[in-house]
Amino acid sequence: MEPHAQNAPHQRAFEEFSRDQIHSRVQRTALVCLLLFGGAWVVGRIVLAGHALEGPGRFWLGVLSLVSIAAWAAFRFLPLTRRHPAVLAVVFHILIAVCAGTHSAQMSDLNGPFFYGVYIVPPLSIGLALGLRMRIVMTVAGPVSWVVAYFVTNPAALEHRMIHVPIIILTGCSVISIYLGHQLHAVVRERFLLARQLEQQQVALEQHAAGLEEEVAEGSRAVEHLSRVLASSNLERADVARALHDDLGQLIVGVRMELEILERKLQRLSEPGEPRFEHLSTVVETLDRSVRTFIDRLRDPKPVGDLGESLEELVGPLRERSDLEITTAVGLRLPLDAAAREIMYRLVQEAVTNVFKHAEASRVDISILEGPDGSVIGTVKDDGRGFADDATDGLGLRGLRERARAASGSLSVESGEGGTTVQLTLPAPVAAIAEARA
Repeated sequence: MEPHAQNAPHQRAFEEFSRDQIHSRVQRTALVCLLLFGGAWVVGRIVLAGHALEGPGRFWLGVLSLVSIAAWAAFRFLPLTRRHPAVLAVVFHILIAVCAGTHSAQMSDLNGPFFYGVYIVPPLSIGLALGLRMRIVMTVAGPVSWVVAYFVTNPAALEHRMIHVPIIILTGCSVISIYLGHQLHAVVRERFLLARQLEQQQVALEQHAAGLEEEVAEGSRAVEHLSRVLASSNLERADVARALHDDLGQLIVGVRMELEILERKLQRLSEPGEPRFEHLSTVVETLDRSVRTFIDRLRDPKPVGDLGESLEELVGPLRERSDLEITTAVGLRLPLDAAAREIMYRLVQEAVTNVFKHAEASRVDISILEGPDGSVIGTVKDDGRGFADDATDGLGLRGLRERARAASGSLSVESGEGGTTVQLTLPAPVAAIAEARA
């Protein structure tokens, strides 16, 4: 939006402000004139009766008082004066000047002191909030009306040999009054517009602050909701851990007991040297340890530590108990943050589990490397038989996709006759970048 268009509402507000100022100041001026002229008339009528203020002097003071009270009443009660205060102020100014000029002409000629009251007329408009055109009209109309009324009433004063001197002085007073009034009006206008802009900015700041407060309140509600969700999740994990301990743990104990009973019976029936149930017992023990480890992690989940060590701890037992060849490679210049380590660990855990369950593979290659753009790329590749496309929507891979999206990453799965490749890409880790810059 252009500056002129932006200031248009402020300019209209200033024009309204100017009309109000003119209206109130002219009303006060009329009241002051009424007090001055009326007071002078009372003094001439009562205190100085028979002296200086007899005759035309007292008469014109009365006329000036009537003009002042009429102007005050008009500006006080007529709605028209609020719409066009400057025009009616000029009319009031001219009437006062005409009456004062006629009054001065009947009191004395140019040799007397009364004519020089005209020098007071031009500065009267300095304090009014007028535009330049109306200011010139009002400043010039007052002295001209005074001078015309004076010389019409007292034409003999035109023959005074020094008449050009007061005319020159009056012209100078008028020019100076117009200049000072215009400069004062410009300063008032500038300050008014600046104040309105500051008010507008204050309103915008208050609205922005209110918006921020609302965002903070929404954030607080979200944090409270997340706290409740986390608390509920902790309770659910505790419930699952108890259920696993009570149900699956008891089943494992039962299986162990049945194996022991079965082994004792077979010892009596079988001949020495025949194979027994050592391997099955090892499987049960391994299952028991896995369940206990899982229960411990549910009760007190621990973050993934060093990624290379964690992956070796994950695949080491699988490598020992199977014929599967498993390789791991972690090549990162900068350490990952805890969230990224957790996601990569879950990737390997899920992919390797799928290999054991479905792939019938002989080799699995695991790598977590840094991409050219600083991203982190985790890859699990096997040489198994692959799987159908609809199998990529299982719960495990779906969970990996959700983890990747939450970290602004992506997950891709490619499967065919040559095997399956699961690849998870995360953007450059923020924590690692901050550490590198430090």
